[in-house]
Parts: sequence; C-alpha cells; structure tokens
Amino acid sequence: MTDIEKANDIRLLNLLEKTLEADIFNYALERTEDLFDEDADEIVRALFWSVGVEEYCVVVTPLGSIKEAMKTKTLEGTRNDGVVPSELLLQVFNSIQLLTHRCYEPEE
Repeated sequence: MTDIEKANDIRLLNLLEKTLEADIFNYALERTEDLFDEDADEIVRALFWSVGVEEYCVVVTPLGSIKEAMKTKTLEGTRNDGVVPSELLLQVFNSIQLLTHRCYEPEE
C-alpha cells in the first residue's frame, strides 16, 4: 500500500465516520480504531457504538462495506451472545447507502 492509497483510505473512512455519527442518533460512537487488513491491502475502521452498558463494534471498509459486526461488551453477569442489534446494522447500512447516493447525484 502506497502513502497515497493510505491517505485516500483514511479520507474515505473519515467521511464514513462523520456521516454515520450524524445519522445514527440512538447509539453513541464511543471510539474508533484503524486497522490494516493484510488480505485486502487496505485500512479498515472499527467503530465502537454503545447503548446503555452494551457495546458493539462495526468494522467498515473505505468503500462502505460492512466487514464485521460483533458485540464487544455486555452487562456484568449476563451472557454475551455476540448478537448485534439488527436496527444498528440497518442504520449503518442505510447511512452508507444514502452517502453513496449523495456522492453520485448530478449537480444542478
């Protein structure tokens, strides 16, 4: 991966993060972490969302694909079933889809 490719990946991930944070209002974006996916030779971003005491991680690629989703934290003494709420995934998907449409809208 060249420096230019890395900078482009980070720029796209920043745009995705900003969009997701603005669109998703019933989960709080607690933190993010950039990771290098050696297989795809790209940087991906892990977004850690919380609601109450539960925390979920959604990993996205620079082009807006959801690479992984998992439950990362749960209430002490309860079972972590690893299930991510479908409403969170749906909001992430819809936000990315709307961003894609906005990027390709013709200028008037």
